[in-house]
Amino acid sequence: MSAPPPDGPSTAAPWVPPASPPYQPPPLRPPEQPPAGVRWGLPDAAIVTALIPVTIGLGVVYLLLHLPASLGPFTLISSGLSYGVLFAALVFVSRTRGLRRLRADFGLIFRPVDLAIGFGIAVLVRILSLIEGFVVVGIAGKGPTRGNVSFGHDPLWIIINGFLIGALVAPVVEELLFRGLVLRAVRWAILRGPWRSPRPQPADPTIRNRAAVIAVLVSAVVFSVLHLDEAIGDPVLLVTLGLFTLTAGLLHGMITVVTGRLGPAIVAHVLFNGSSVLLAILLDAH
Repeated sequence: MSAPPPDGPSTAAPWVPPASPPYQPPPLRPPEQPPAGVRWGLPDAAIVTALIPVTIGLGVVYLLLHLPASLGPFTLISSGLSYGVLFAALVFVSRTRGLRRLRADFGLIFRPVDLAIGFGIAVLVRILSLIEGFVVVGIAGKGPTRGNVSFGHDPLWIIINGFLIGALVAPVVEELLFRGLVLRAVRWAILRGPWRSPRPQPADPTIRNRAAVIAVLVSAVVFSVLHLDEAIGDPVLLVTLGLFTLTAGLLHGMITVVTGRLGPAIVAHVLFNGSSVLLAILLDAH
């Protein structure tokens, strides 16, 4: 028979819940080495980017077959499918070969200050694009014969295709692709070095600077080239559109590298595309 418990207060220490780890705010600047767990890279960026000419080609084939197609519905369906496929591919890459979150993999982060930064970038892109346009027209002696996009004259389709698709959906998906996947894939590839002899991390500051510059340049060039199909048949428009998209790509890439997030570039892209739709409407009205 066991002895009765001693009289008086218990000597056992009271239970204390484990302390939660201290809050770690997300970094204000991008990491200086490829994050652990990121297995996607240049091949993934190339495959996802190749979906753009594939979807464009399917739309061209549809039109060449003379199948039923009116401007408004065709633009909505083709653009919606293209951006839907791209977004699904980006999510797939993140889920299967990355950190499983668009925020962690591609920097899909917004902060209140991004509204001001994005507005400034959009204004700067607009000013530079006007200067580039005046120079090209002055050299060519004539202006473009058309715009790079057309939303028709029906107010409903202008709102749907111009503002919903062109000014909201397109900026988010395109920034995720070009300044998220492509830019980071190029940057991580340079930071990692050749796969046979990978560099120790974090890389040397010279390598880090080189990686950032090359990544911005490559993503901007790819962004520009993949918009040139909108200007086929008009050499002046081809040059002006190429210069404008290259300028926008460079500025969006630089602000993305500096901040480590896509918020400013997306805001700038939304504002520029939205203002372009408004300008197109005003010019068409006159």
